Amino acid sequence: KPLDTPSFTSVSAAGKYLRQQMVSRTEEISFWLVTDDAQVFGDTMDAVFDTALAHTGVPTEGDYLAFQYGGYEAGRSGYSSQEMCYTLTIPYYTTAAQESAVTQKLNQIMPQIRSAGDEYARTKAVYDYICQHVVYDYDHLNDNDYHLKATAYAALLNGTSVCQGYANLYYRMALEGDTSAIAAPGQFVEIKLEPFSLRRPMSIHDWDENGLCVIYRPVGRGTEYMTSLRAGAELDVLCGLGNGYALREGVR
Repeated sequence: KPLDTPSFTSVSAAGKYLRQQMVSRTEEISFWLVTDDAQVFGDTMDAVFDTALAHTGVPTEGDYLAFQYGGYEAGRSGYSSQEMCYTLTIPYYTTAAQESAVTQKLNQIMPQIRSAGDEYARTKAVYDYICQHVVYDYDHLNDNDYHLKATAYAALLNGTSVCQGYANLYYRMALEGDTSAIAAPGQFVEIKLEPFSLRRPMSIHDWDENGLCVIYRPVGRGTEYMTSLRAGAELDVLCGLGNGYALREGVR
């Protein structure tokens, strides 16, 4: 096996790798899949893509990713039906540079939207922004070769898109900044850890529009498990719980 081609022993792991590469807009993606059972090509690809495009709550993944590429070509080779190397070629509607431009633009406009108030107010602020800044792209409506019209990039940066571009931009903006639920010091989150039925409450050490930080000491099974998590691990988190409190000026 080539040393630079990753190898996985589950469809789930292969799907998560595919997701990462698609978010980065990698056009040719290869990976080995080694399983106990024979791999049926079509079924295996469907299962890998189901994982790659599943809703995760991350703004650049899920449906945002699913509706911004134009299918794929795939082939495979290997030592047996249980040990195969898959190679995919994926044409995207946007480039990595264009996605970076979307992120930069959202970093400028999302703070105001996050400060709009409660969840209803923030949702309405996203809706209002799109209505005020995007017009329908009738010029390219029937141009089947112009795929950019169906992207959040076209809607946000060019100010014009078709329905799919509107929807992609709304999806992206609606999911941006879940930490907007955090309004005051003293609030906490509850983290779901797969081996356990009860969520673990954690005080919020710090937060901004891009994420949050918790500090913990491993003193039980749950926090011991958390020490095994690696960078990039996905967690189900209930955010912005509790009433919090106000800090007096000059008090730390």
